[in-house]
Parts: sequence; C-alpha cells; structure tokens
Amino acid sequence: MPATVINAHAQNKAELANMAAQEIEAEAQDPETNEDNFLYHVRDKTYEIRLIYPLLFEEYPALHQIVNEKKKDLEGFARDSERDFHDLGMENFVRYQNDIEYFIMAKNDHLISIRKDVFIFTGGAHGMYGATSLLWDVKKDKEILSPLSLFKDDMAFLRSKYCKKLSNRKAEIAISYGDTVDAKDRDSYDNGFGCPSFADLTIIFESKQGGKFDSINIIAIPYSAGPYSDGQYEIKMDIDADVAAMIKPEYRDAFK
Repeated sequence: MPATVINAHAQNKAELANMAAQEIEAEAQDPETNEDNFLYHVRDKTYEIRLIYPLLFEEYPALHQIVNEKKKDLEGFARDSERDFHDLGMENFVRYQNDIEYFIMAKNDHLISIRKDVFIFTGGAHGMYGATSLLWDVKKDKEILSPLSLFKDDMAFLRSKYCKKLSNRKAEIAISYGDTVDAKDRDSYDNGFGCPSFADLTIIFESKQGGKFDSINIIAIPYSAGPYSDGQYEIKMDIDADVAAMIKPEYRDAFK
C-alpha cells in the first residue's frame, strides 16, 4: 500500500482551492516514507508539517488512534504559524516546521517498542529536536506509560552503568573539541550538566533481530545532559543477565 497523503484542512470548496497554493508531497524517493509507512505532509509559505508512522499501527486500533491524533496537533501548529506570519510580517518570517515520525524498534507477541522523533522550529537560531518512547502492551491492547515500570527495583545498578557510559561519551566529545581528558578520568568526566535521572531520559527497548528485547537505548535530548552543540546523547546497553534479573516476571517473556 503506498504512503498516504491527506489534508485534514480541506473541508469545503474554499479550503480545497487553498490547497492549490500548498505543496503536498508523497516523497516516495525517501526511505523513511516507503510503502510501509503512512505519510501526512503539508507545506506552504508559513509552515511545514509532517507525520510519519508505520502502517502496522493500523492493526492495533487503540494505538492507531493515539498516533493519528497527532494530526490534530500538527493542524493546530499550522494555524499558529499562520497567525504568527500575519503578526510578524513576511519580511521577518522564516517558515515554521514540525515533524513527527514513529519507528518500531522491536516487536514481539507481548510488547511493541516504538521510538518517536520530533523536530520543531518556530524561529530563532535553531530548531529543537528529541526522541521519546511509546511502549505498547499487545496482550492488554494499551500503552504502558513508563518503560521504567517494567523493572522491579530502583534501577540504581543500571543507572550507575549508564552514568559511566555517559561520562565517557562526554569525554569523547570534549576530546573532539580539542580538550584533554586523561583516560583515568573518563568514567567520571562531566561537562557541567551532570547525569540526568532516568525520569528525565527517554528509555527505548530495542532488538537486533526485531523480536524480543535485547538492548536498551537511553537518550538524553539536547540540554538535558549537555549543550545543544553536543547533540542528543544516545547510550545503548545490552540486556545482560544482571539487567534481565531486574525485569518484572510478567514482562520477562518480552525479553531475550
């Protein structure tokens, strides 16, 4: 089934006429908008909005409804963009942009792990971007609001491992900027932002084979663990025996 492009604004003849001034693109040449994805993309002089998600979501009506609701958010963003355009004047206006894209990172008979990437630009020096997670319980047909709820303790062990890996990543970036960091200091190196709590991070379960979860991607969006120039920190860790032992028994079948 080809990627679908719709314009939810077009409810009457006047709006249909206005569509002629908009660029609506299927972008079939892009890998991210292939025949396995749904695409909603509208661009005009004041805004560009895009929603992409796997067509597989349509097999789960409650999940499909959640992601499809994002179209309403994008339409509201478009209206705000048009208002700002008229308030600021064309000579001072740079087209606003809001992109939302979903990816299936792992899927098994119990859980689907989904990554949501967002980019938003409303003027200024640069846009803002980040990743969040959506964890779907196939058996109960509902969202699990926090990936942390799959664990049965306070996560202190996993957090200790994460903070060391984050410090090493920060040290690598500092060295790439020309700073000197001794090897013995890399496990504790910091750039002034510290190690965020898990509550302030995005936790996404992943699978090398696409099925049962075998790794965790822990993501710190810009400004949460470092300056914008450092980008988004993504720290991946295998789910070893120690981590697997922390999973609640009712979810253990979703993990390798």
